[in-house]
Amino acid sequence: MSFYAGLPYSRVKPALALDVLTPPSNDGSVLRPVAIFFHGGGWHEGDHGAGMHPWLNPLLTARGCVAISVTYRLTTRAQWPAQYEDAHDAPKWVLEHIEQFGGDPRRVGVWVFSAGAHIAAHWHFASPYLSTPHPWLCVPRISDGQWLMKPTR
Repeated sequence: MSFYAGLPYSRVKPALALDVLTPPSNDGSVLRPVAIFFHGGGWHEGDHGAGMHPWLNPLLTARGCVAISVTYRLTTRAQWPAQYEDAHDAPKWVLEHIEQFGGDPRRVGVWVFSAGAHIAAHWHFASPYLSTPHPWLCVPRISDGQWLMKPTR
């Protein structure tokens, strides 16, 4: 596996960071599915480092996905909808840069829990802050031991 830490992705100053974890021996000849992880923490705690627990991004990467772990501003620093806006910036960065890491921008999903799931649900279903829909958003699921990217729209 290869780990790229603290890559700036946002328009916020100072820039927020995300981490990219790629499968072993991914030379880029085959583009891999991508999973974006938004951490939990009740809006007031947590960071992108949570994605490095062995059962989160390393698990996805071991199964052939490129895993992205995102930090967003916490409520101690910024009020809602800042977290939602940050979550919007991350996928934009992913779509523009993921091929450099061997990821397929046409197969992007989310890997979330708690506050991160709330962000993803707002982002996908409510979208009051987005000007365009995101039909490429997928939800990864396991079926017979294989990762499938199932479009949600």
